[in-house]
Amino acid sequence: MSNARFPQEIIDHIIDILRHQPRTLSQCCLVSKSWVPRTRKHLFGTIIVRARADLAAWDKAFPNPLDSPASYTRFLGVGHTRVVAAILEDCGLIKPFLGVVRLEIWSRMRPTVFTSLNATSYHP
Repeated sequence: MSNARFPQEIIDHIIDILRHQPRTLSQCCLVSKSWVPRTRKHLFGTIIVRARADLAAWDKAFPNPLDSPASYTRFLGVGHTRVVAAILEDCGLIKPFLGVVRLEIWSRMRPTVFTSLNATSYHP
């Protein structure tokens, strides 16, 4: 049996082709450590938080922010006023999501909430 290796660029391209197949991407994470970063980019690029319990579940699944795939998240969607309230109460819930470039909030809130969110922005 040959020990030939594919260049990482080819593996990354194959993973990019699979970007809309989360089950397959999850299996790719198990193949090799070198496959994990590109796979996580697609699996965790978009995170939608619909309830406060979703934030708690994320925190439980990834208690160490250094090991959290939140750094791969570019789009964070928040779907409830209580989730925004939880973020305002404990900014630590959102700190792992340092790479977010787009935040959407789908809720009916007073404009003062947005002022509060802006005041809690995190700059490392």
